[in-house]
Amino acid sequence: MAISALKSRFDIAQDILSEFDIEVTPEDKQDKTPVLQDDLSRLKELGLPIYEYDQVIKEIVEEIKHRGQFSF
Repeated sequence: MAISALKSRFDIAQDILSEFDIEVTPEDKQDKTPVLQDDLSRLKELGLPIYEYDQVIKEIVEEIKHRGQFSF
């Protein structure tokens, strides 16, 4: 699965956890992992289904809720 938008791990965590009223704050860990910014044609060559980012976040949140494994 691939999404058609470039998002950081922080963005993803924030978008998922905000659905559970959890505030996410950035922390600079000096991560030097390079960000790849290829066009979608390379993803299409892999034959992966491409989804919209919001759709992927919604599906992740629904699965967490469905499985009931998200508790404090």
